[in-house]
Amino acid sequence: MPIFAKTTVLFIIWFLLILASVSVAQNTPTVINYQSLLTDIDDVPVTDSSYSVLFTIYDAAISGESKWTETRSVTTTGGLFSILLGSVNPLLDTVFDGQTRYLGIRIGTDPELTPRIAIVTVPYSMRVSTIDGAAGGNITGRLNVGDNNNISGDYAFIAGYNNTTNGNYSLVSGGTYNTASDDNATVAGGELNTASKYGATVGGGGNSTASGFYATVAGGVYNTASGYNAIVPGGRSNSADGRFSFATGRRAKAMHDGTFVWADTTDADFSSTGGNQFLVRASGGLGINSTDINLLPGTSLRAVSVNNTTYANLGTEQLGVHGVHIATGNEGKLGSNAEGAFGKHVSSGNYGKLGGPGFGAQGMNANGNIGQLGSDGSAVYGFAYVGPAGYFDGDLCYTGTLGTCSDARLKKNITPLHNALGLVLKLEGIRYDWRLEDFADRNFSEKRQLGFIAQEIEKLLPELVSDDGKGYLTIDYVKLTPVLVEAIKEQQIKIEMLESKLSELDALKELVNQLASKLNDNESTYGMK
Repeated sequence: MPIFAKTTVLFIIWFLLILASVSVAQNTPTVINYQSLLTDIDDVPVTDSSYSVLFTIYDAAISGESKWTETRSVTTTGGLFSILLGSVNPLLDTVFDGQTRYLGIRIGTDPELTPRIAIVTVPYSMRVSTIDGAAGGNITGRLNVGDNNNISGDYAFIAGYNNTTNGNYSLVSGGTYNTASDDNATVAGGELNTASKYGATVGGGGNSTASGFYATVAGGVYNTASGYNAIVPGGRSNSADGRFSFATGRRAKAMHDGTFVWADTTDADFSSTGGNQFLVRASGGLGINSTDINLLPGTSLRAVSVNNTTYANLGTEQLGVHGVHIATGNEGKLGSNAEGAFGKHVSSGNYGKLGGPGFGAQGMNANGNIGQLGSDGSAVYGFAYVGPAGYFDGDLCYTGTLGTCSDARLKKNITPLHNALGLVLKLEGIRYDWRLEDFADRNFSEKRQLGFIAQEIEKLLPELVSDDGKGYLTIDYVKLTPVLVEAIKEQQIKIEMLESKLSELDALKELVNQLASKLNDNESTYGMK
């Protein structure tokens, strides 16, 4: 029985099949052909039998970290055995990173043999003789350099991770999740790109497709070149669908043959409408053989300069459309940096705005009166220098609170309201009908009305009466409330005074009754009549 603890190994190690990485070619075995001779302490070959051997690859000659291990049952013949290391536990390319590795061997329960054996390169591994069809150092078949790639085209090349080449002579030279699915198609890199027609190319970027014959997407993201010989040099969300078309920038759409579409940073589609067009969207101005793109004199239009000759254009850096009528000065804007729309009538001074800062809609007339819808502080806001801040033509129904500003902090010169009862006694309530035929534009109700005459109220309580800006008077009926309250209080004082006097009369009456009763008693007692 051999003494394994004292055995030595004649390490005749031929790396006839050096560790072949999956990065060179798929289906290449990742194993090492290992042969050895087992002897006893006297260097006599061990008895032919089966032995359990533990193989371990370390990163150091002593101690160190285990990078790979495998237990095998070996059968000796004349002390010799031969096995393929990695047949049970595959040898991954991560085991070898360019640093020296050391093979440790343990037979049965004996301690690991010393010293460990350094794994070195054999001569034939320094020059590739044959790799999956390659001859003389030239690769004449498919080549896969990467991980989890799918290569099926003849003479195809693939690199990177999770990429696919299906076409003959196709190429994916890097990146992830890229596909070259037709002959001579190329994806140079990036991610999620596809070249799906003969000779199509995607140079990089992401989520782009070249699906036309000899079509090219040079870079950018979400770009498509589907026309014959179409090109998208870069940018975002561009499409070159026509033959010999060109699209670049942002959301440029060359939909027709022979079209050239160049779009600026505006986040909106800019599309061709016919063949052989040359289209440019440049909101900051367009210069052709010139950089003179200032505003046109006397206008607010951005200029287009061609060979130093200036033409009118719409769309400036801060405006979608801006027009000024020179003769009148009337002005209109759409899509400005201050509001969605703006219009001004110079002769009257009236203007209107939509979608401005702090409001949904705003209008102002020559008197300075302002009205707003959807303002920062309220749904409806009105301000007037002349006339009412708001006018409602018809009934008004509300479910919330219609409040009048009344905070003490807003007021001064506060004095009591005297003789309210006298004022109320002078008010004359009336029933009336509106003069519908004379004021048809006011849409007065046909119903019988109750109220006062504004001119009469103005004589007694001028604070309740206002001018509507058109010469007609209005009454603030809410302001009658304090007058009525004080009138009731004054009337209550008079009532209480009368009640007090009635109480005094009742007391006198009771006293008279008592005296009369005594008088009657005396007459009965003394026989007086």
